[in-house]
Amino acid sequence: MVDYFIGTSSFESSSEYWHWLNKKNIEQLAESGYGNFKQTVARNYFTWFGGLDTGYVRKLLKDRSEADLALPLKEILRKQMDLSIDESVLYNIATVILLDFVLRKKVGSYIQMLEEPLEGNPPFINYQNRRITQDILNGLLEYMSITDGCDTTKISSILEVGAGSGRTAFCLLKLLPGVKYVVVDIPPALFVSQSYLLSVFAGKKVFKFKPFKSFAEIEQRYEASDLIFLMPDQLDLLPPRSIDLFLAIDCLHEMKKMQVNLYFDAVQKLAKNFYFKCWQETTVPFDDITYTIEDYPLKSNWIEIYKRNCEVPSTYFEAFYRIDRT
Repeated sequence: MVDYFIGTSSFESSSEYWHWLNKKNIEQLAESGYGNFKQTVARNYFTWFGGLDTGYVRKLLKDRSEADLALPLKEILRKQMDLSIDESVLYNIATVILLDFVLRKKVGSYIQMLEEPLEGNPPFINYQNRRITQDILNGLLEYMSITDGCDTTKISSILEVGAGSGRTAFCLLKLLPGVKYVVVDIPPALFVSQSYLLSVFAGKKVFKFKPFKSFAEIEQRYEASDLIFLMPDQLDLLPPRSIDLFLAIDCLHEMKKMQVNLYFDAVQKLAKNFYFKCWQETTVPFDDITYTIEDYPLKSNWIEIYKRNCEVPSTYFEAFYRIDRT
């Protein structure tokens, strides 16, 4: 995967921050193995272990100060494998606050359909005899946001750019079990998500990443597969209007603006609906590129369903668009 990626235009156009982060992820995987990625590589993404000086945890405690931490003290104090006791307690508290917020959304029927797999050695809390993690809870919140934007019973195909470890894909595939899911990412994230989703959805038909020069080469296998893994340069080879829902969660604000433009062009070509979630304002490390909520290159034929600040985390916004083809 790495050798292929280095030879693509995506490698040349990637942000310096991505190059730094990919190197860090590879070092973590080499040192601790794929079997522990939920406690190593996951620290670099949408999961927080840090202390009270970590912006997300501090903001979460402030925003959700009325949360009812109705969990046994032994669960709050339980040490997570491979985390220090301080990291464990703060992870547990943040997860309980998220759980309280999700339950107030009255989504109990959905949360009963989800439990964190043991793959990757995840930190978790026990709730009603189920393993619950920040990954599960954030994935469920994203699912609820998607249901605000479209009728999910009409979604038969989803393409997610920057899927990371596959946390959102896991939740959506559990809640929408008949959907075709296309993961588009770069290594080592593509390796991790492919390994993870293949393991936890062993019964699905899978198109593993492979080089190809035209869609005709892989069309039969692509159409027959439930799970598909691609690199960004391969997006250009997919047929127009073939994706019901295009996702970009917690990734666009880490790219060069040229990359963002290319992905928005891919949405225009491929998708019927588009959901993305980003920091309200951030600067890409090493690249000195600043993004605000108004800096994304929307197309004139995209109909805004909503663009709003997230309640959790409150430093993010989310937006949903329907692509008008009339």
